[in-house]
Amino acid sequence: MNSHLDVDYKAENPYLDYRMEVLEVATDIEKDVISRLEAKWTSAVMREQAEKIELTMAQHRRLIRLGEIDLHRSSYDTDGLEVLLKEIDYTRRARIKVASIIFVIVAAIASFYTYNHPYFRELRKYDEVLEARTISACMEYYSEWPKGAHYEDVMMIELEESYTKLPVIRRYLSKFPEGRFAGEVNAKYDTLWDYEICRYEKGDSLATPEASAFMKDMLAYMKKNRIHEIKLVVKPELKLKDFHDYSPSVVKFYESFNSSHLEGFINSNNLPIKGNVVSVKNVLNRSMMMKLDALLTGDVIMGIDKMFTDSFVTVSGLVDDPKAPVLEIRYTIHTQERMLSGDRAPSLWVHYTNSLLMHGKKNVKAYLPGVDMNFELDFSIPDTDKSYVYKEKGLPGTDEISKVDDSEEAYRIMTQRCFDDFSKKMIKNIGLRL
Repeated sequence: MNSHLDVDYKAENPYLDYRMEVLEVATDIEKDVISRLEAKWTSAVMREQAEKIELTMAQHRRLIRLGEIDLHRSSYDTDGLEVLLKEIDYTRRARIKVASIIFVIVAAIASFYTYNHPYFRELRKYDEVLEARTISACMEYYSEWPKGAHYEDVMMIELEESYTKLPVIRRYLSKFPEGRFAGEVNAKYDTLWDYEICRYEKGDSLATPEASAFMKDMLAYMKKNRIHEIKLVVKPELKLKDFHDYSPSVVKFYESFNSSHLEGFINSNNLPIKGNVVSVKNVLNRSMMMKLDALLTGDVIMGIDKMFTDSFVTVSGLVDDPKAPVLEIRYTIHTQERMLSGDRAPSLWVHYTNSLLMHGKKNVKAYLPGVDMNFELDFSIPDTDKSYVYKEKGLPGTDEISKVDDSEEAYRIMTQRCFDDFSKKMIKNIGLRL
């Protein structure tokens, strides 16, 4: 080799010192690449020595520049380092260019083994995930490398380390439906569904045979179609009658009494019924119905949620997936009635306030026409003829509302009791969990 070239190279490119610095921080993968590059370098040097190739300084600098251009072009290729190694093909290059391969190697190491090059920055971040094996390390990788070469591998680490597997499985299959690990992930998905179906079957001993059969069909459908949502539709209706909507004879009969004559409540202030019966139509208006819908929705969602592992199935009125099963609940609020000498009459509830009167007597504030509710639950599976209909009545229970000062609050309590009564019966009938 040209001796002055060797001296100049050491002066301008202190490769040996740089090589030691690189090896101190390089990973095993990086050390392997350095070894492969240096093997090519050694081969080129031996060829140069054997063929007595000499370069002028001008030729030397020109070839360095050509090598840098080759490196720049190959380093931006999608295959990264592999393309670079293929580019350094001594059998296809002129001898004079082969002699400068050492400078291409130095440039390659300088480029690929700094933190500024995406190829090795991504590798280092992946190595960090492999070492840490934590969810936070995976999240950092996703944030820094949303299209990283090892994204799938990191997702598998996240899946392995996650306590809740379902979100990771669904995210992986959404992002990589034909990915390298799709078969393995789908198998894990089926295992999760099998566990949930088994969980229902163990808890449905009180369910009716019809309800149990439908629920199993619905779960099998949801497993097959990878669905985790049930669309909830609530349709309320009011069919209310106020006190004075009843026959005059019924109204007259009631108005001849006071609180001391009703249902044995003798320890009260004897508030007369006439003029003190609340209008149920005014209280249970559309605004009140919206609040009741929220109560009913909460009860149903809670019952179905307990059927599954946390967040495995979502019940919501906002579901827009046309393949999602539909749970429609229709309910009607009626004025609670009794028969009085052959006529229908309202069941009047006594509304007590918090305060007591002298001698411990209860303070009757008003009389409330009672309400009860008829429910119809309709479960259906899209694009099939499979459905399950369940009808039930929700009763308010006791005929006393106490310790509230507001009629709206009194009716909220009454309807809540109806909802609770229905929910308990419905959950038992379908085989959900209390």
